[in-house]
Amino acid sequence: MTRTKTPDPIVSDEIANSEGYKKLKAAVDEDEKKSPGFHDYTEKLIWALARAKHYAEKTGLSQVAILDSWEKQRSYWYMNFYQDAELPLIEGDSVKVFDVVEDLHKSVAGFGFRCPACDGASRDPYACDSGIKRMVTKGKGKKAKLVEDDKACDWKVYGLFRDLGKGVYVFVKAEMRGQRVFKPIAWETEEERASKPKLKPLPKKETEATVPPISETSAAGFTINDEVGYKSMKDDADFQHKGLVIEVYPEGIPSSKEPMLKIAGKSGVVLASHCTLLKRGS
Repeated sequence: MTRTKTPDPIVSDEIANSEGYKKLKAAVDEDEKKSPGFHDYTEKLIWALARAKHYAEKTGLSQVAILDSWEKQRSYWYMNFYQDAELPLIEGDSVKVFDVVEDLHKSVAGFGFRCPACDGASRDPYACDSGIKRMVTKGKGKKAKLVEDDKACDWKVYGLFRDLGKGVYVFVKAEMRGQRVFKPIAWETEEERASKPKLKPLPKKETEATVPPISETSAAGFTINDEVGYKSMKDDADFQHKGLVIEVYPEGIPSSKEPMLKIAGKSGVVLASHCTLLKRGS
């Protein structure tokens, strides 16, 4: 069944000449050309304009700036991008607006985020890391029973069922960007918070052995028989060579006036600034 095409919207010159509108209109026109009547593409264009106007009224930003921002962010089909699930109305307790990211961080800090599936406290606002095992139904009919799942909950807010209607949508005006996340526990009432699992403390890290600091501009900190590790570039992940220092050149060599070291088992000399002390020699 072929749909009757919705007439193009009448827009101001400011909107018509904006990058966001031109990009979206071009995509709509292309779909109308390739698959006329398959969807009401123009109706979606009108929806996007109306939703951008709504966000402008609620945030004090301009409709053009918001539409431009959305089109820069959009990386998939506009028919899926412009919908309530992705760009909800700014109303009720499930949508919050912040001026800057720092205000958002301050608002949610300290308690974590409430996973909509297991009700646990997650540090990650998008993917549950509460460590709690959800209860699942196993068996059929009269044999069906609720048991603890084998794996810890890993519910994702960007999955098929999203936030199960329990999350929030946060919009940051400075970024002109919004995201759906698990509900911040800091936004719960004290009564709600007291009745649910709390954020578990992070496991303590084992104390790492510290390496005595060595000046990066002088080889005088190294001495003969020090064991060092050498990297061809200071930010390399691994050492290219390890060995004992057998000669020290604090003033460098004729071809390079930077401090240099001679390491056993490695040809030539190397920059002292690319070496790390592994063990102090005797």
